[in-house]
Amino acid sequence: MRATMLISCVLVCLWTAPAGAASCPVRSGDYKANGVSLHWEEHGDPASAPLLMMHGFGESMSVWEPYVPNLCTTYNVILLDMRGHGRSTNPTKTFSFRASSEDIVAVMDHLHHPRFRAVGVSGGALSLLHVATRTPARIEALVLIGAAPYLPQQARDRVRAIAADKDTVTYMRRFATRGDEQASALIEQFAALASSVDDPSFTPPQLATISAPTLIVQGDRDEFFPVELAVQLYRSIPNSYLRIYPNGDHEPIYEPTAVADFSAQLIDFFGGHWKRAP
Repeated sequence: MRATMLISCVLVCLWTAPAGAASCPVRSGDYKANGVSLHWEEHGDPASAPLLMMHGFGESMSVWEPYVPNLCTTYNVILLDMRGHGRSTNPTKTFSFRASSEDIVAVMDHLHHPRFRAVGVSGGALSLLHVATRTPARIEALVLIGAAPYLPQQARDRVRAIAADKDTVTYMRRFATRGDEQASALIEQFAALASSVDDPSFTPPQLATISAPTLIVQGDRDEFFPVELAVQLYRSIPNSYLRIYPNGDHEPIYEPTAVADFSAQLIDFFGGHWKRAP
């Protein structure tokens, strides 16, 4: 994952909007719920259909900057810093995907979005899986990138290795608005995920309750999750689609050549133009 982290960091930190890119109205705020303060942004027309985009662990909403100009003219794009990430706080100093999902619901209630489309990468995708299984009526359509129903040993080993790598703090510092203390806290919380036995832990019957059309995106060189787990999600979620990126890593959508293509694919998918097999 460290290679994945560094690639995505370079793209996010150096990315600038191309000439002629859309400039959409921006609103932002901080909402206190569940013992934390959650920072959110909305990009686009408030009357447009809401599209929530969730980043991965250790990152922030800034990873979506390359995508916002492509999507905000069609959707009201909502970005959220997960608890303890970016400009959101986390006094509990612990993290779970289940708690993150409760934060998502709280913010979307605050913004008056009872039903919404959603995209999540890695930890953001796992948080959205909780929302989709616990409150399926909230999700109109769902895209999961680098997700899995549970943490295999491969993922646990990678988490431990990354948490112990001295370069990880350098990566997380790029997204931590409160400096080294925040980055160090995130590394500790990340390391603790390797010992989690029940989060994530989605069974096929639980996944079968997801009613939204769901696109599952996976790199075939994902450092955390083998392709077989993406297939398991695909087999378990009733109205699902599967896209495998050849030579793709854990977050394959941040490659420079992927942004325009995947933005168009999101608009097509969320527009309801994909068809199920007979």
